[in-house]
Amino acid sequence: MRVINKEKTATLFLFLGTFFNPLGYDAILKVLIDTTGSYWLSISVFYLVSACCFTLYFLFAKINPINWFKRKRKKSE
Repeated sequence: MRVINKEKTATLFLFLGTFFNPLGYDAILKVLIDTTGSYWLSISVFYLVSACCFTLYFLFAKINPINWFKRKRKKSE
């Protein structure tokens, strides 16, 4: 069995987090709205899945998002 390295797994979750962002994926969102019967619940599901994927990206990539944003802010000052 082949072991997938953490960098590839992190990239996969970054892609999935971007994919599940509800902006622009109207066909999948429409199916979810028809399934749940609620627009707000469907949007919440997309954001929850997206947030989970981004969180997994940060974990697998070993990036602390708070420190990352602090460094970006210092560079812009």
